[in-house]
Amino acid sequence: MRTVRVDVGARSSVLFLAVYLTAACTTWQPQVGAPGSVVSERRPDRVRLTVANGAQVIVEGPAVRTDSIVGEAASGGSSAVALTDVSQLEFRERDTTATVLAVVVVGVLVWAASQACFGLVSPCGDGS
Repeated sequence: MRTVRVDVGARSSVLFLAVYLTAACTTWQPQVGAPGSVVSERRPDRVRLTVANGAQVIVEGPAVRTDSIVGEAASGGSSAVALTDVSQLEFRERDTTATVLAVVVVGVLVWAASQACFGLVSPCGDGS
């Protein structure tokens, strides 16, 4: 029976790549509706607000308090933006196309690494 050594660095690299690619498969998606209602109903973990002057603010743990969206600013400290100043509200959502592509790429990399480790080419060891 042949013993196959799999390089721990190679396994770690593939695992890191898989996690990174699937985590990176999200994009900011504009939301339709009144910002206060959307935040109250959907309760997102994070929102990106575009205000009237074009500036963008990322708010962690957003909630609606009276006439504002409040939460922790991604840059630190607290944040409050008047609902009347919000020109666009966005949530971070999964991008299905990017996710499928990432899964295919990772699958091909895992397949190629396993083929290399089982003797077609020999970067992972010679089996001894």
